[in-house]
Amino acid sequence: MSIQIILVIAGVLGALVLLGMVFTLFRVFNLFIQASMSGAPVGLLELMGMQLRRVNPQTIVYARIKAVKAGLDLTTTQLETHHLAGGDVHAVVDALIAAEAAGLSLDFSSASEVNLTGDDPRELVAAAKANPA
Repeated sequence: MSIQIILVIAGVLGALVLLGMVFTLFRVFNLFIQASMSGAPVGLLELMGMQLRRVNPQTIVYARIKAVKAGLDLTTTQLETHHLAGGDVHAVVDALIAAEAAGLSLDFSSASEVNLTGDDPRELVAAAKANPA
């Protein structure tokens, strides 16, 4: 094999890698702008890391925006960890918002535990609102 063929193959492979990186950046850039404009910033490197870990960044960003808009201080790490554990991030955030609105004491850790056991924390909050102790 001549050196020219090797250089062409290396150039094509390099271009494909670069194209993949640019495509990933474009996919997460929109989410980066949405999160920043919503007051719930998420870093570009965090978003690219989520892509690499096979976490849907849109799920995490939308849940974080919803939480921040409701006055909850949840980090992307908390949300991503719960998602990676197999939990429903939106169910937990919705339950925390409902609990706060109802004046109930519910933290992220407790809501996550309930969710990971297979129960819906939103139902737990609804039951607590219906039957105050």
